[in-house]
Amino acid sequence: GNTEDNLCVRIWKKLSAAYELPAVAIHLHKNIPMGAGLGGGSSDGAFFIRLIDQLFELSIPESKQQELALELGSDCPFFLLNRPALARGRGEILRPLELPQLKGKTIALINPGVHIGTAWAFNELALANSDSYRASDDFPPIQQLSLTEWKDRLINDFESLVFNAYPEIATIKEKLYSMGAYYASMTGTGSTVFGIFDQLPADWKSAFPASWQLIESK
Repeated sequence: GNTEDNLCVRIWKKLSAAYELPAVAIHLHKNIPMGAGLGGGSSDGAFFIRLIDQLFELSIPESKQQELALELGSDCPFFLLNRPALARGRGEILRPLELPQLKGKTIALINPGVHIGTAWAFNELALANSDSYRASDDFPPIQQLSLTEWKDRLINDFESLVFNAYPEIATIKEKLYSMGAYYASMTGTGSTVFGIFDQLPADWKSAFPASWQLIESK
């Protein structure tokens, strides 16, 4: 992509001018695929703010770091918090959540290599809302629900829209449930899908094409 559009470069220009910092060489090694719904670029930008603050001992107040992150993108403040949270407003109003249900669980992440544009997804959602589609109700109190209740209560409003355009992503979710997932969902606007398990089957990766990115995390 265009280097000038990179979030790390954008925040560097702002911080270097504000604090009169010397020149630096930046090497950004990206492991998270673009258009995967995993916040790869947003987390790069958020942690770069923290990195520069620490390296140059700027002591930027947390509130100011959050302001800077919000300028980069609505989900960037979440990555500065770096823990489960309920986000409201544009993403800047964050309330940390305790999720003891996830302790000791295993999460599978499946990315089929499909690039879902965030702008496209939000535009589709806006068009759907103006027609017959209705977004789900207020965010459920998942911290008070068992994992078995998440399936019917915790809904990603982008799923039906993305699944219509990319049926193979819907199939991933179905497979995860057939493997015994407590809960499975598309991440953000997609295209990655995750499933929460006590333990994954030993051969779970064989259920998906070898060219896909498959990650198991405890």
